[in-house]
Formats: sequence, structure tokens, C-alpha cells
Amino acid sequence: MAEKQRIKYNSIKAVLANARVKNIDLAIYFNITPQLVSKWVTNTNQPSIQWLYRIAGFLNVDVRTMLEPNDLKGDRPDLPIEHPVSRKKTD
Repeated sequence: MAEKQRIKYNSIKAVLANARVKNIDLAIYFNITPQLVSKWVTNTNQPSIQWLYRIAGFLNVDVRTMLEPNDLKGDRPDLPIEHPVSRKKTD
């Protein structure tokens, strides 16, 4: 069975490489485990928005550089699109 391709939501790996910062440096600075940083870098898990801002501050970069661009056409079948359900008032 073919392995499912992992979807990239963040660009932390590229931003760290560009800043010449290693995963372990990030882990030590924030007192978090290297395994957590590794999961973020490999897009296995995603950091919260607050963590993205913390990392961007540490690296002195715009937080937006840490996210992959979104598909403006909306044809990413991997992301469920939830439409709000209109509710009728019952009097």
C-alpha cells in the first residue's frame, strides 16, 4: 500500500534553515522537547498560532513566512470545507 503524502502546512524547516538555526537550538531556547520541534518541522503536528508567533519572534521573521501559501481556488481535497448551516427561527 502506498504511503499517504504528508501535507505541508508550515514552513518551519525552511525558515530555520534560512536562519541557520537547528531544531535543538529552538528546543533549548523554549525549553521544549526536540521531539516536539521535530514534529513541527516534519509537519507531523502543527504548532498553535501562539507558538508560531513565539518562533517568529525568536527568529526575527514575519510570522507569515512560517506558513505554506493557501490555495485560493479552494481545490485542496485534503481540507474539508464546512459551510455554515442556516438555521430557521422557530417561534
